[in-house]
Amino acid sequence: MIPGMQPAEEFSVLAHELAHEMLHHGKDETRLPKVVRETQAEAVAYVVSRGVGLETNTAAADYIALYTGDKNTLGQSLSAIQETSSRILEEILPVERLTGSREKQTDKPFAEMPAQSQTEPGPPNPAQAPAGPQIPDAIDSISLGR
Repeated sequence: MIPGMQPAEEFSVLAHELAHEMLHHGKDETRLPKVVRETQAEAVAYVVSRGVGLETNTAAADYIALYTGDKNTLGQSLSAIQETSSRILEEILPVERLTGSREKQTDKPFAEMPAQSQTEPGPPNPAQAPAGPQIPDAIDSISLGR
């Protein structure tokens, strides 16, 4: 971590590094190109950050662009991104928040989870976040040191 980072930035960096661990380390498969590894990790960080209610602005898109990632790279990785994001969110969010009840429902994809009522207090429901990363066009002033 870089000294002086805001907690939201630290969280995003940690989610990025955790995604690398889950997706890329200890695998016997052929090593993926760096652009794919970085695109996957940053997209997971974006989804997880949004899932817990953090606004990332365009930091994820800027980071992916830094490694010349594009919509094709992202599209080819959506399954891995969604699976990894869901696994992380299942571990860090209360079960009630993910499912709308106390029973864990693991057979529903992330995008199909029930939404909370807008009148309930607390952070936003991850089901309200986009099902997959979206690359905005604007330039962000936040610099995440990864």
